[in-house]
Amino acid sequence: MRFILLLSTLFALSIACDIIVHLKSKTDKKFEGLITASNGKKSEKFGFTKKGERLTFQQKADECGLKPWNVQTFENGKEISNVVVTLDGIGRVSYEVGDDLKPIPKDRQGAICKGDANVCPPLA
Repeated sequence: MRFILLLSTLFALSIACDIIVHLKSKTDKKFEGLITASNGKKSEKFGFTKKGERLTFQQKADECGLKPWNVQTFENGKEISNVVVTLDGIGRVSYEVGDDLKPIPKDRQGAICKGDANVCPPLA
């Protein structure tokens, strides 16, 4: 009985997803950031006004990794950059935005990231 319970728990954890995405400003330029999860749910469109400000978006879902996530930046309502990345599992992913207003992968913990080094942060 305990084995079945343990096996069921491991299976449930293997298909679950709990991803936190951070978007941090490294510039004093004004811009907006928006994070969209694979299930279509979006963060608020956050207005950055100075260095050090951070947008955090967490998504818990039964299914993950089926569609890409989007990390977008905007200046004066116009899209500047859109990082498209596939995330799965349980963990955290961080991006930083510099003067060019493009999200740059910083680091991640636990989350599985599918894509190249331009969109997938290295493991911390």
